[in-house]
Amino acid sequence: MAYAWKYCALFLFLLVVAGSLCDATDYNVLNFEMARKHEQWMAEYGRVYKNETERALRFEIFKKNIKYIEDFNNAGAHSYTLGVNQFADLTNKEFSASYFGDETSKTELEEFHRSMKYETVEPLNVPSSKNWREEDAVTHVKNQGACGKQFSITSPGVCSD
Repeated sequence: MAYAWKYCALFLFLLVVAGSLCDATDYNVLNFEMARKHEQWMAEYGRVYKNETERALRFEIFKKNIKYIEDFNNAGAHSYTLGVNQFADLTNKEFSASYFGDETSKTELEEFHRSMKYETVEPLNVPSSKNWREEDAVTHVKNQGACGKQFSITSPGVCSD
């Protein structure tokens, strides 16, 4: 009888260990797949990191951004989907600082918009919606670089170096 309990306990222990190994293996396979995606992304966008520490940090950010993209797209709550682009290894804060300028620029821009006066126009025969893509009035998305960082109140929408 005592041997039966020992075998039962040993069996349960081995079952727990096997389950843990399966979870660890699944994690390693998923992490390996993500590392492969990161490598492909780096090659596609010519990204090179200065050292392994930066590479590890950027890989963690990349994983979080990929998860966000996948969760967003899988939710199906929007009429559009997100995709991976050259900014996939940046945090939101890094992206905003690089491409939208600092808080001072944003405040100046908001102040400029508040100062603009708009006329009230009575709508006549205005359709409820308009798809400008059907009119060939929309171009493809372009990268404006760090243009927003150089935004000028005196010349809105114009970038300067």
